[in-house]
Amino acid sequence: MSVIFPETLIYKDKVGWAEMRGGRPDMQDTISIYTHFRNSPTKTLLCSFDGHSGERSAQYAANRIGHIIASNLEDKEKTKKRKIKYEKN
Repeated sequence: MSVIFPETLIYKDKVGWAEMRGGRPDMQDTISIYTHFRNSPTKTLLCSFDGHSGERSAQYAANRIGHIIASNLEDKEKTKKRKIKYEKN
């Protein structure tokens, strides 16, 4: 199993995981851990990805999921702020 940590990671929380390879010759799953997600001291994003016959797809997703989720949440917050501003006018 591969573990993807962002380069800026300073890890203080305790997280554990277990893995079982099964019948394949190598582990194809990946996990991704983002502490202080979206600059919050209390939020951690933990993700697990199944390799589905290859590690590359799981690593690709693990390397990008934090940015994708954060970007979507930011877009949602901006839309909500615009709606509130519009309703006040």
